[in-house]
Amino acid sequence: MMSTEETLRLTVAALMQLTRERQPDVAAAIGLTQPQLSRRQNGKAGWTLTDCDRLAAHWGMPTLDLLAGPTHAAERLPADRRPTTGIQTTAPTQLPPAAPPPPTTQPRLPTRPHPPPAAPPRPDHCPTSSATVSPPP
Repeated sequence: MMSTEETLRLTVAALMQLTRERQPDVAAAIGLTQPQLSRRQNGKAGWTLTDCDRLAAHWGMPTLDLLAGPTHAAERLPADRRPTTGIQTTAPTQLPPAAPPPPTTQPRLPTRPHPPPAAPPRPDHCPTSSATVSPPP
């Protein structure tokens, strides 16, 4: 048979999963820090009766329903404490500014073909004179 402490730890974990709350959220709601709630949940520290009262009030149920186990507490969880989708968070009041549009691409201008490279001078032609040199016999 599980102890009341073990049952409470399972119940808290089940309700956190159902409500999609995280440890920092629940801890703040009942006046603890996240590390304090974590120590209680992993059994390194005990839950107090005041903690139980605050947890029950946070989830909108009598303390005895919280202590009756995860299945019973889940059945007693008010419908408005169950989120419809996603993680339960605070929605931003303002949307961030829209991203600037991507830069428009400039049409590429057609490139002119480069002139072909000049042919190397022929050895039988002298550019400084109009005379042609004949190859040796």
